[in-house]
Amino acid sequence: MIVEETHPALAELIESGKQRGFITYEELNTSLPDEMVDPDKMDEFLARLDGMKIRLIESDMIVITPGRPAVSRSSAAATAARAAAMG
Repeated sequence: MIVEETHPALAELIESGKQRGFITYEELNTSLPDEMVDPDKMDEFLARLDGMKIRLIESDMIVITPGRPAVSRSSAAATAARAAAMG
């Protein structure tokens, strides 16, 4: 059974990760159910995140701009580079 199917907090975390393209280690640690301490289950979950293109980042890697959704620093840099290239 897929862990996030039995744990609503993980399902919410995944949905947030899909929208933003990332989740933070802090968000993951606070959402993890006790049974995820098992290394095999954790590896499975991390592989699922990777398969969904959800990156796991440090909280200090988030860029917050008022009125816009939070993005990771690498996403913000990529957006700025595209804007500069378009002139």
